[in-house]
Amino acid sequence: MITVCQKHIKNGINLLNAPHVQKLSQKYWEHECIFCSEPAHFKLFYSTPYSASYRKFLSFSKNHSSLTG
Repeated sequence: MITVCQKHIKNGINLLNAPHVQKLSQKYWEHECIFCSEPAHFKLFYSTPYSASYRKFLSFSKNHSSLTG
């Protein structure tokens, strides 16, 4: 998970591969933006590890190869 300010959301999204974005509630505004150290208002994170989701995709593709032609 990383935390970013309003100005650096795009930078954070570009840094991570397809992250989820969630606005932080005011009680968590003590977190700092990783780019500029200003108060963070958003957190960017993965819901599942990339390798696990990739393995799931490969398994699905293998088991449903008739769907792709």
